[in-house]
Amino acid sequence: NGAPLTAEDVKFTIERVLDPNTRSPWLGRISAIERVEVVNPTRVRIVTRGPFGPLLQGLTVVDILPARYFQERGPTGFAAAPVGTGPFQFREWVRADRMVFTAYPGYWRGRPRLDEVVFRAIPEDSTRVAGLETGELDVGLLIPPEQVERLRGRGLEVRAVNLGQGMVVNLRANAGGPLANRKVRQALNYAVDKEAIHKTILRGYGRILAGQVVGPDALGHNPTLRPYPYDPQRARQLLAEAGYPNGFEVTFNGTIGRYTKDKEIDEFIAGQLAEVGVRARLEIVEGGVYIQRFIARQLEGMFIWAWQYFPAMDADLPLNFFGCRSVGSFFCSPAFDQLFPQSRATLDPRRRAQLLQRVARIVREEAPAIFLVQTPGIYAVQRRVRGFEWGPDYLMSLHRTEVTGR
Repeated sequence: NGAPLTAEDVKFTIERVLDPNTRSPWLGRISAIERVEVVNPTRVRIVTRGPFGPLLQGLTVVDILPARYFQERGPTGFAAAPVGTGPFQFREWVRADRMVFTAYPGYWRGRPRLDEVVFRAIPEDSTRVAGLETGELDVGLLIPPEQVERLRGRGLEVRAVNLGQGMVVNLRANAGGPLANRKVRQALNYAVDKEAIHKTILRGYGRILAGQVVGPDALGHNPTLRPYPYDPQRARQLLAEAGYPNGFEVTFNGTIGRYTKDKEIDEFIAGQLAEVGVRARLEIVEGGVYIQRFIARQLEGMFIWAWQYFPAMDADLPLNFFGCRSVGSFFCSPAFDQLFPQSRATLDPRRRAQLLQRVARIVREEAPAIFLVQTPGIYAVQRRVRGFEWGPDYLMSLHRTEVTGR
């Protein structure tokens, strides 16, 4: 809107995240901040309660709000007409359909080459693919693996990256019932064939998580850990030892179009759990509602999730959600709560990585989730598009993207 970005905006934004009434999912990532001081219009001083190693990593997900404009509009009004500091200005939002942005001539890096960018919400794989084939879409994200060769045959450029997020099925272990038992949670990990998901459903895209929520591209990844092997017999044995020889029923919250092949993966997991006696009632939940339910701790039983560790590519980002008092808490381990803060209290990246690796070992043993895959980001680009890339950090730079010959 032409207003300058100031230190007051930064202070306002951080303080809003720190306010428990905001219920921000990013609170845990910067919770060590005690106060924010404005030094001058372009400088702030952030004071923490003690040493806090992942401060800069945590701040990467805190999008700065224009304080005055936000206070005038309120959260709902701002969501309907947001203002930022990027190369495009918001123009229109049609819920569950599209968002439209136009070029901002005053962008500090120069005017973008595109006059307009339209983001379309298309959860159905077949519809996205059809839009690419007809030329309606310039770029399509989360392309189903089985459509890659077909799109290439139609002249599109198809690329793939391993995104900085680990797909798991979270197990609400702090609500009593079977999932409160560690043997049950371990059994569910043995019951699911991760190799089949990777090779059959994802066609080899992405990579299997080694019993942790991040891939090898993250600081804090533990290279000594291995995935839970597929072992239905071991799963049945652990269920029996836990007192559930005949299995049990559990709600399984799933998604469609939020992650690559998520619905198919949901259904596959439900089928595999049935083979060891666990009857998972699969309920597909709309994406926006899904996040709200997570924050409100209303996703019961099991729920599919891809823990993002982008853009900082740091294991601290997802692991802060695994504490006993974290936002949307679903798991509680005294050993975790003792060691994880130590990883945050060191400023030495090497030492912090070592501590995070020890935390990862605790998480694998406690199994608060069924560890699946590092999600693939398969995307297709029309030949007329130049300069577009989608990175592991989930960011796309549209400032120098252009479309020719349309």
